[in-house]
Amino acid sequence: MEKIALLLNGALNALKKVGLKMNAKKKDIPLILKKLPAIKKPTISPLATKDWYALETIIDKKEAKKIIPELKKLGASGIVEYNINKLVY
Repeated sequence: MEKIALLLNGALNALKKVGLKMNAKKKDIPLILKKLPAIKKPTISPLATKDWYALETIIDKKEAKKIIPELKKLGASGIVEYNINKLVY
């Protein structure tokens, strides 16, 4: 029963959230991070191209429409918004 409750709560938590992925040059990351909300901290991973990184975070669904154009202006590219099925805190 505890496992089912965990999974159901995870599904409910995910209803109002989306994931965001994007790429950015190293020099643009500090400004992007100031604008980018996250549950804790965004994930930042190096890409194969020198000085480029992938950033990933979970945000409120209602914020996505507003923040994506702002992230683009700050240098983010290849921005992907995706739905999530479960979010377990």
